[in-house]
Amino acid sequence: MGALNTLSAVEAARQIAAGKIKSEALVRDCLERIAAREGEVQAWEHIDEAAALAQARAADSNPGRGLLQGVPVGVKDLIDTLDRPTGYGSPVYAGHRPAWDAPCVALTRAAGGIVLGKTVTTEFANMHPNKTRNPHNPAHTPGGSSSGSAAAVADFMVPLAFGTQTAGSIIRPASYCGVVGYKPSFGLISRVGVKALSDTLDTVGTLARSVPDAAYLAAAVSGRRQLIIEQPWSGKLRIGICRTYEWKHALPETVAALGDLIRAGKIRYFGLSNYRGWRIAEVVGECEAQGVPMPVVCQPYFNLMNRMPEVEILPACDYYGIGVASYSPVARGVLTGKYAPGMPMPEGSRGARGDRRITETELREESFAVAQKLREHAQKTGRTLLQLALAWLWANRIVSSVIAGPRTVEQWDDYVKAIGTAWSEEDEALVDSLVPPGYASTFGYNDPQYPFFGRIVE
Repeated sequence: MGALNTLSAVEAARQIAAGKIKSEALVRDCLERIAAREGEVQAWEHIDEAAALAQARAADSNPGRGLLQGVPVGVKDLIDTLDRPTGYGSPVYAGHRPAWDAPCVALTRAAGGIVLGKTVTTEFANMHPNKTRNPHNPAHTPGGSSSGSAAAVADFMVPLAFGTQTAGSIIRPASYCGVVGYKPSFGLISRVGVKALSDTLDTVGTLARSVPDAAYLAAAVSGRRQLIIEQPWSGKLRIGICRTYEWKHALPETVAALGDLIRAGKIRYFGLSNYRGWRIAEVVGECEAQGVPMPVVCQPYFNLMNRMPEVEILPACDYYGIGVASYSPVARGVLTGKYAPGMPMPEGSRGARGDRRITETELREESFAVAQKLREHAQKTGRTLLQLALAWLWANRIVSSVIAGPRTVEQWDDYVKAIGTAWSEEDEALVDSLVPPGYASTFGYNDPQYPFFGRIVE
């Protein structure tokens, strides 16, 4: 077996166009790889070696037809093909022969591409798994529903493949198998001839071993040559992380890995939470679109019992150069004595109105217990409780300014004295010990299970 099957799609197309390699040789290397590995990976539903080689020889004898001239492509078995059976991953359709090619397949052929075979799909692209295994570890799932396409590309059986996605059926197997999955905008690639699951969500996309390759196939079958990536991208990646309701099912090692990246400053967390830090990016984008100045200051809501802003609003503001003036009920509520156990709430206050932001943070028994321990620690170190709270705010490395809401001369004196007050290792150790890690609105930044509730550290 040669090594042509390891070429990128773009490089293979270039070498074929330049006459440096033959499509037949490339297809033979792909078929030999399939023969060597298919028993273990089981990525293919149907392979017709003779037909694939015949297409390759025809491509070699008729050069210059299109972008995909001589390049083999895998087609998910949810997509109709005239010359290959299409079973939609179900025994109900075993041996089914469509009367036509789906447009994405027809356009592949028109661009000179070689339909190498049909890749495995879960039954009707739904939840029932099929036979494919993850090529990196056969004991693991390749993900679905475009399982065969992702596994075949990852295992160097084919440089390109089509997938389809309704919810996550391209990007999930791509992630599991370590390849690039491109789920384009709805309708970019025609979904006619694809077994429907959801008329408003079904999307045809591409799988490849690189971003340029995934874009290349999309360009070839969509008619949008501007998708072709001519030069390597040298910009800075911006990765968004959205913790959905499914996050609780993430493996501990996944949570820990993302937490490590965040703490190391490799990625920035614009999470979706009660504080809506992602809206800062949204607002900045809208300002740019409308040609108006972006905000110059943001006032996040700080509370020692809920520190999500440290990994959400503050990094976002730092990223966009927006000043931070942190409003902290912790310096005006429980810690200042405004709220105390059994004490009636001041008339007109949010506590008196039953505001959940107060009742579920400031007025919990845990909050009062934390405040008491902090008060004792502050007294022991010769500070007021307010000074301790303000010192904590100032110690955050990306807080550019602090507004603690001083309303009296005494509070203002505390505020001024807190400026420059050192936040010691002893202070930090106390804060770390006060709230049980894992509590959904607590510090938790020493617990690898909850890295997103902790601060970003060097």
